[in-house]
Amino acid sequence: NQIPLPYINLIIYGRAFYPYYPLTSMKSKFKFLLFIGFLAPSLLQGQPENKHMVYLTSGKAYYIFDQPIRNFSIGVAYQYRPFKAFSFDGFYLYSQSNSFPSFFDDKAKLHDFILGQNISNFTLFWSEVYTHSVGLRPHYSIINNNRWHLSINFAFGIALSKSSIQGYDRFSWHPVSGQIIDYELDEPDKGSISGLFVSPGLQLHFTFYRNFIIGIDPNLHYFKPGADYDTLNSIPSWPEFINLSIMIGKKL
Repeated sequence: NQIPLPYINLIIYGRAFYPYYPLTSMKSKFKFLLFIGFLAPSLLQGQPENKHMVYLTSGKAYYIFDQPIRNFSIGVAYQYRPFKAFSFDGFYLYSQSNSFPSFFDDKAKLHDFILGQNISNFTLFWSEVYTHSVGLRPHYSIINNNRWHLSINFAFGIALSKSSIQGYDRFSWHPVSGQIIDYELDEPDKGSISGLFVSPGLQLHFTFYRNFIIGIDPNLHYFKPGADYDTLNSIPSWPEFINLSIMIGKKL
């Protein structure tokens, strides 16, 4: 006993979907009423004084599969707040991590560096990754007054990542001193991937002089290379990182 609702045409994918709502299901009715009951107090809070905000972020991006060397993130966002408890960000985020030696392209220095290492603490593996993310971030505000704002958010969008990995083919060392005496590096493995990402997070900021804001903006970034909307719920894979940022901006 399901009553079909009028179809909803999702223009972004060019397909029509026919949702069904089980009117005779008490469980579904209860969930719907619970959802409305959760949203209603927030919607009744009224209109916010400042509906618009712009802000910049800067921080550290900790990639799960890369050493935290020369790693950082920078971003810019515009926020629109139709209700006191709800807002939406459109944002761009750049993040990177690079463990290559700064002198890697100088073959003489690299050679001396490798032969100067000991087997007990040698390094012949380096990687770098650069990620560009563009997306939308809905917020639900837990605290929102004239000074303090705390929200939980869940971003989604499109990411493009370029990476390079450098390893070794073989190496040998002195049996007594342990010093590296010979080596051969692999050809670097370079590539680029793109796909959808999701990013749950928190945002806390403080409003001060003339509606300027300062705060923190931590989030997790899950990236599924080559993903589309059918595989968005699958297990995320590399690259994924934790982004810890500070934010500064202004309410308009």
